[in-house]
Amino acid sequence: MSPITFRPLTFGVTRVERREGAPGVCYVTAQQSLRDHPPRLTDRLRHWALTAPERTFLARRCQLADGKSGDWREVTYAQAWAAARSIAQGLINRGLSAERPVVLLSENDLEHALLAMGCMVAGVPFVPVSPPYSLVSQDFAKLRHVLGTVTPGLVFAADGARYGKAIKACVGDEVEVVLTQARCPTCEPAPPLPSCWPPRPRMLWTPPC
Repeated sequence: MSPITFRPLTFGVTRVERREGAPGVCYVTAQQSLRDHPPRLTDRLRHWALTAPERTFLARRCQLADGKSGDWREVTYAQAWAAARSIAQGLINRGLSAERPVVLLSENDLEHALLAMGCMVAGVPFVPVSPPYSLVSQDFAKLRHVLGTVTPGLVFAADGARYGKAIKACVGDEVEVVLTQARCPTCEPAPPLPSCWPPRPRMLWTPPC
């Protein structure tokens, strides 16, 4: 059996200073100074989209009908940057803002990541919610609290069949709901999405990449 090899990894912060404050308060400060950095995380996405456009940025194994893992679905830096800009325009067209942010109900996946990037490009806050608030809870009390606090203008979930019960119970009719697969009981016809998003019926979405 061949020995396991590890790729060298440089950590940004390896030494910290600890200082006690008021009772129960502890301050931790990095010993090294903060280096120059881009003002926005999306600046790095744009940089790599121009520098290495065909390099893989995100990847996920596709799940087959029998539950086994299929081929990898990959998103390059160029595809992610183009998708983020298109999604951002769709969010702007909807008038989303800090008062009407995006809420993400489902677990991490490619669409989740691209929508989050689109929010960052558009300057629209997004709120990832713990999936058990929708899938495990029976009264959805925590989900109701989150939605009542942030007042979303758009709610996203990956699977309408899994998240449909929570959406029907907690999301008002005035809030747009977007899914990537399977319709849920609250689906209703709506005007076409902006041209930067595929012209599908409301609630069903495929990222433009």
